Amino acid sequence: MKLFPLLILLISLCSFLSISCNRHRYNPEKITIRPRVFVAGSIPVPIVDEYDFIDVQLGTIANILTDDPDDRIYALWFNLDRRSAISIQKETLRNKGKNLHLVVAGEGLGIHPIEKMISNGVIPFVLSSQLDEINALKLYKGMKSSIKELQAEFGERVRSCYYSSRPMTPYEYKKRDNNRNLIFMCVVDRTTYVEQTIEAIKNREVSLPYRDESLAWVAHEWCCLTSSMENDEKNTRPVRGQTLTKYGRDGDDHAFHALLYARLAVEIGDGGGIPEMKTFGGL
Repeated sequence: MKLFPLLILLISLCSFLSISCNRHRYNPEKITIRPRVFVAGSIPVPIVDEYDFIDVQLGTIANILTDDPDDRIYALWFNLDRRSAISIQKETLRNKGKNLHLVVAGEGLGIHPIEKMISNGVIPFVLSSQLDEINALKLYKGMKSSIKELQAEFGERVRSCYYSSRPMTPYEYKKRDNNRNLIFMCVVDRTTYVEQTIEAIKNREVSLPYRDESLAWVAHEWCCLTSSMENDEKNTRPVRGQTLTKYGRDGDDHAFHALLYARLAVEIGDGGGIPEMKTFGGL
């Protein structure tokens, strides 16, 4: 009889461990939709990727193309994680007057005209007026299920980078913010890591695998950085402490910072080889 309580305890422990493990698993068969967001007329790089979404809601809005007040079209409201909410705030402020496109497998499904900065991390997308209720619900359910599984798939594997002029150390990792929200953020000293990346290029530590039309684009964006070094050297005024070079840009420098992020990812995964890199679908 004394074995019965022990058996119950073992069964309970096994159930707990099974539930705990399943929380971190994902079912790839349930990922039927991988949404991404692009800025119309900009470089074909998503500003919101499939792992940035945390939830979606379906609703309707008035169809401004008709005079019928009862004519409504469907829309999806997406919630972004904290990292992407910060990013979308900057992107919408910089791209007022343009459109955001919701894209799945190369097909545009929705549009969001940028009329003002998005500050709450929620992006509404108007769907096609030809989409009926059955197909709108089908799309919504597919989105909902896929987003849940994508979060389970990526979780802490995806990290953001925040440039700071005065971090506690040249590099620090924050899993949560001050309010205990999960952010998975690398906080780095901008000057330190920009200069390390420049030195890597100068020392020929970086090689580009393909010699095609994108080579000129990469080389151009690597050269769009500006520096205060020349002015700093001309400055004869006494300065207390160390003088840090300030880096800006006179054009798009996405390729340079992509290289910086890649080198940072290798540093984070140092000792475990090159970190896993995944390419997401077609544009």
